[in-house]
Amino acid sequence: MRNAQACSAGGNASPEKCDCIDKNMVNGKLVLCGASGGEGTAYANGAIGSIINSTRSSFDKASVTDKPSLNLETKDFVHVQSYTNSTKYPVAEILKSEIFHDTNAPRIASFSSRGPNNLVLEIMKPDVNWSPAAIKSAIMTTTKPVKSYDDDLAGEFAYGSGNINPQQAIHPGLVYDISKEDYVQMLCNYGYDANKIKQISGDNSSCDGASKRALVKDINYPAMVIPVRPYNKNFHVKIHRTVTNVGFPNTTYKATLIHHNPKIKIM
Repeated sequence: MRNAQACSAGGNASPEKCDCIDKNMVNGKLVLCGASGGEGTAYANGAIGSIINSTRSSFDKASVTDKPSLNLETKDFVHVQSYTNSTKYPVAEILKSEIFHDTNAPRIASFSSRGPNNLVLEIMKPDVNWSPAAIKSAIMTTTKPVKSYDDDLAGEFAYGSGNINPQQAIHPGLVYDISKEDYVQMLCNYGYDANKIKQISGDNSSCDGASKRALVKDINYPAMVIPVRPYNKNFHVKIHRTVTNVGFPNTTYKATLIHHNPKIKIM
């Protein structure tokens, strides 16, 4: 076991943080780091593990390393440090972690945003910022199709979006959001006059231009329904949707059509 030592002059790096160390001293050793953040440098220089002096806030969030690592509070770390400094050949062993059930979980993490709102003190704290439409989208787009009693797919007009999957709903990937203005525009396109629009919206919302019934389908809803008339004839239709990525950044999504009619094609 070694204290991280040796550092060139200048810069913010320090041996205590383990981000400026002597490779010859730490290679094949457990390294004692006085602060977290530089243990990656120690590993890159051959260290096989680390013992880190961590602040109290470091213990309320999970961290995973591919090397043996031990985080200690300062009151415990100083004992290890004293042993290392007073022993010619200090030795240490990091045992396998044990999992235990925290009966007080869940706990508030130290990095959680705190209230109240800086401008409006009556607002308790920053909280859910998803619109009702986005939440609805997450639920609808992560469901599973439902079969009827004879094992045939009952059809979307019977089961709607499908069987709700609560675990998957919190990871929808893409969401279809809808604003109040979008709903007003849909009603306008449907042919509602200004009086009806005001009754429904509760304000002075109005329509911009003439109604366009064909654009009703473009409401940013997480489902697409196209009335087909007349039957037995080819048709082309365009549907516009805007999606917001709430998954991992730079994710690539591919649209596919799942159906039971080989005559239906998606462009």
